[in-house]
Amino acid sequence: TLVDNARVREKLKVIEMDQNEYTLDEEDQKVQKVVLKTNPCVNDSVVLKKSLSRSYPNCSLHEALTKENEKLRLELYRSQANLDVGECEVIQQLLDVTDTVAVVCQAEEESPVNYSKSTQAKYPDARQSYYDKSPKKSDTYRTASSISSRRDLLSSQGLPQSEDWHTDLLDC
Repeated sequence: TLVDNARVREKLKVIEMDQNEYTLDEEDQKVQKVVLKTNPCVNDSVVLKKSLSRSYPNCSLHEALTKENEKLRLELYRSQANLDVGECEVIQQLLDVTDTVAVVCQAEEESPVNYSKSTQAKYPDARQSYYDKSPKKSDTYRTASSISSRRDLLSSQGLPQSEDWHTDLLDC
């Protein structure tokens, strides 16, 4: 309606006139550093899981990753339609980060013997650091998403609906 449009315009003017400098809190800075890394590792996935837990408090990790991937795919589509190569690269990096989080979460549920060779080849550092430093959390299995290139998206098949990932916030 016209009233809503006027309110939105007023708010946009206030935002544009705002000259205050804003900074990220410590947790947001950690998340931003992880997202900007070209090769995220297992420790980075913990930071992202905590961030997703805060952003999606009533969702499982799988649901949160699925929602984020849907949003990212939509933004990627829009950026491609606008031929914005720089934005497409950033969005693709974010998709890769969510893929890595999904792979690491999968690794937490698999034993080293059952860890898929294709996943090992694509994420050797994640497997190494995970199995050297972290205890195994579960013996549940799920199918690995096939990540054959930077452009592949996370498969939503076979992911568990466990709420265990929310406990990370309580352990801090």
